[in-house]
Amino acid sequence: TRKRQREPLPCRTVTIRVRPDVLCGSVMDALTATVERLGGSMTKRQGGHLRAVCPGAKKRVWAPGEWERETQKRQQQSVSSNVAVDGNGKGNSSLQRGASSGSATNEFVMVQDDNNDDENSVASGLASFLSLTSPIKRRSSRHRGPKYVSLPPYLVDAQLVTKKVGKECQRLLLVRLYRVQDVANIRSFHGEEEEVLEVPAPLGKEASGSDNINVESIRPDRKHIDTEAESERSLKSLREAAALVQRIKAVGADGFAIDLPPPMLDPMDDQAAMHRTQHQQSAGYAKSFSDLFTSPIKYFSGDSDVIHPTTSGDQDRSGYSTPTKRRQPTVMEMMTKELTRKYQSSPSVGIRSKSGLAAAKAKSHGIFPSLSKEDSPYVKASWMFVRECIEVMDKRCLAYSSLGTSPLFQFPALPTLDSHFISQIKAFCRESMIVSLVKTASELEIYAREFELSCNNLDQLLKPTFHMYRLDPPALPTPVPLTAYPLDFQAPEVVSPPWGTEVMAVLDSFAEDYDDISDNYDSEDRRVLAWESPRRSWSHRKLSSFECAEDAVSRILLAFQRQNDVEQGARLGRKNMQVMDRLAKMQAHKRNCIGKLSDAYGSNLLATKAADEFHSYLRKCPNVKSHSGTFKSTSHQVPLLICNVMAGNATGTCYVTDSHILFVTQLVPILGGNRVALFSIVDVELTILPASKSMLSPLPASISLSVSASGKRSTREEVYNFIPSIGARRFAKFVEVVKDVSVEDPNTLKFSDRGGLIYMHEGSR
Repeated sequence: TRKRQREPLPCRTVTIRVRPDVLCGSVMDALTATVERLGGSMTKRQGGHLRAVCPGAKKRVWAPGEWERETQKRQQQSVSSNVAVDGNGKGNSSLQRGASSGSATNEFVMVQDDNNDDENSVASGLASFLSLTSPIKRRSSRHRGPKYVSLPPYLVDAQLVTKKVGKECQRLLLVRLYRVQDVANIRSFHGEEEEVLEVPAPLGKEASGSDNINVESIRPDRKHIDTEAESERSLKSLREAAALVQRIKAVGADGFAIDLPPPMLDPMDDQAAMHRTQHQQSAGYAKSFSDLFTSPIKYFSGDSDVIHPTTSGDQDRSGYSTPTKRRQPTVMEMMTKELTRKYQSSPSVGIRSKSGLAAAKAKSHGIFPSLSKEDSPYVKASWMFVRECIEVMDKRCLAYSSLGTSPLFQFPALPTLDSHFISQIKAFCRESMIVSLVKTASELEIYAREFELSCNNLDQLLKPTFHMYRLDPPALPTPVPLTAYPLDFQAPEVVSPPWGTEVMAVLDSFAEDYDDISDNYDSEDRRVLAWESPRRSWSHRKLSSFECAEDAVSRILLAFQRQNDVEQGARLGRKNMQVMDRLAKMQAHKRNCIGKLSDAYGSNLLATKAADEFHSYLRKCPNVKSHSGTFKSTSHQVPLLICNVMAGNATGTCYVTDSHILFVTQLVPILGGNRVALFSIVDVELTILPASKSMLSPLPASISLSVSASGKRSTREEVYNFIPSIGARRFAKFVEVVKDVSVEDPNTLKFSDRGGLIYMHEGSR
């Protein structure tokens, strides 16, 4: 047998709320289109479940303003090429003028460069000298070309599900993204070699790369969307949220706070002070070369971006311009910096070892793919699919947010709720009904089991008595399965297919209630729907599409619940009938056992001798006259149970019949006389006392026997305390059963000739 391997964990889970009035196939078509746009391949599509593999890709990393500059350059090249191929002379002359002007400009630049050759040579020499002596590393100005980032392939598993939120059911698209190697390893582990995933070839450079920019498709009024930057921001946001959750789990209920930074000199002030000091030290040197270069101080700076524009008020007395101070960080920025600085790296979702995974989870307080170095590229790559999926669903009016622009139950949506969504609501309501039914039936079953346990206890205690009298005990009743009892219920789907009478009535009312829906605008220019059904309590009230959708789903939910309540009541009635039948049969079995022993006087020699011995002790009881009114005939005084007891320092024997309890004890065995105590089984009340915890006299649990004081049932007093040999709890349960049988009316349970409550319903069936 193979060891069971754990299921793979997703590196990202996303839920997208879907409209209730769109087809399940439309949502799956949108997912299929998303996969095809990304160049992926589907491996499964069945109903509301889709699985696909999306390939890896290379994304261009655009610097700020680089896209605009690149686009402008390409547009200028396109215009120049169009003018050059023009057949008119004007285009050629303009091109020549542009070329001549360009050559003139180049010549001017070359002349300027020749004139400033000495100055440039001195500046370059000083710059090289300062680069060798200065600890600040100068940024290289060499152009390194465009940068690309590689994104790994991933597997997409999407399901259209229903979630219960309060009294409302929400339709959600559950998207889980896995690492391809994790799913492939699981399938190969289970021997599914024919289903090994085939990952598509990685995509090349994106179409918007620097070498493949389509200028004709670029619109000046449309802003370029950098998907790589969006995915990076998405990963950053997830990382901050995961770090916050990790910190909350780490500190527990103690909490944590981020202290404000201590007062210190701003970095810009340090840099300005350094600039002024160096400027004063090199003042003489700078004056001698003032006609060749401005100031060498700028070569000490490693980053030119930290020097901000200055105004006339930013100059000191020496005439040197000081840069402006940086703004103080906000609380959110400080929070983000604190969280991203102290977070603990999370284990990867692909760890196979359970012990290693448990240890890593304990160290990082959970699994956070965005905080894992191995999983963060997959989290970043998955944003491409999530973004495309949301965009496609918005364009096709499938997302729940599209109710603000496309009204409910109007084209292109369905005029009613989707059957797939209704079936999920039905399954959800039925599951809730089954949970409630099992809970209530379990309580009835526990009560019946306790009653059967007491009956079993009675059989175990009476078994030695039957063996002593050489009698055969009555057989236990045969259990009857639950399906043998009648169920007065007919499925609503059979009466009114496919959903039942209540649900079909609600669906039919949608056509009438939404028949006169028209688009209106309120004072805030919001699109609303006029609900003008005269049967509704909120007649002539304006509801938005979102409110109408929630109300429609809640009406379907309530209809299914009403149908399930009828079925639940019928099934609980059948279960209650079974429990009552079992209780009646157990009670009848108890009565038969006690009655068979009591009626054995005269017909069984051993039972007769035991009864005569019991009556011989009765004559020695000092309070026998007080119980004369409760004595029955001699035939009813056959002992049902005989066991040894210890009452205080005395030991003896206890006799239990169907009406009395008799104690015969001796303080000194053989030499001492007998002490007899008699109690009516109807008047006594037994209380179990806990066992002694003393190490010197460890005694088991005892029983306190109390009777009503002076004929008052509300006031009871303890008259006897003893420890039975069979156990205090079993003895008390036995006496309780005998007491119930003695006070029970024999005509309470009326059985049919076949012996059971189930056969009393033959006429109704």
